[in-house]
Amino acid sequence: AGLMRSLAFESLDVSRDVDQLQKVWMQFDPVDRRDPFVAARAATKVAHLGAPEHARGWLRPFWDQMSDFSADERVVLSSSLVASMDGIAPDWLPRLEAAAHAFGRESAVAHAVGTAMAQLKLWGKAQPLLIQAAHDEALDVDARRRAWLSLARIAEQDEQMTRAIECYRSAALLNA
Repeated sequence: AGLMRSLAFESLDVSRDVDQLQKVWMQFDPVDRRDPFVAARAATKVAHLGAPEHARGWLRPFWDQMSDFSADERVVLSSSLVASMDGIAPDWLPRLEAAAHAFGRESAVAHAVGTAMAQLKLWGKAQPLLIQAAHDEALDVDARRRAWLSLARIAEQDEQMTRAIECYRSAALLNA
C-alpha cells in the first residue's frame, strides 16, 4: 500500500494543469481513489492549480464519512479542505457540522471547519474552532498562523480592532 501510495503521489505531483491532473486521477484504480492520503494529495494539488471546486468534489465522500478514518487521515483530509476552501458553498454545512460535532476536539478538523465557517461568514461558529486551532501547539505552524489570521479578520468584522491587532501579532510571532 505504501509503494502504491508513493507512486500515486509521484503521478499527481508531476501534473502541470487541471486537465492533466484529472486524467491522472481517473487512471487510478478505484481503491487508490478511496485512499484518504491519495485523495487529499490530489485535491490539494488541483486546488493549487486553480480548481478548488474539483478538490472539494474529490474530498466530499471522505468528509461524508469522517468517522471511518483514523486521526492521521482526518489531519490530511482537513488540511486538504483548507487548501480547497475558495468558493465553498453552504451545501457543505451539514458535513462540516457533523465533523465538528464528532471530531471538533481534533485541532486539524477544528481548523478546517472553522475556516470553512468563516468563509461562509458564520463567524460565531468559526471563532471557537479557530481559537482552539490557533492555540494548539501540536498543530502545524502554518495552520495555526492561518487560524490567527482568520480570527483577526473576524475581529475586524466585529470592529474589534484591538483584538484584530492581537491576532495579527500572534500570527506574526509564529513566523519568528
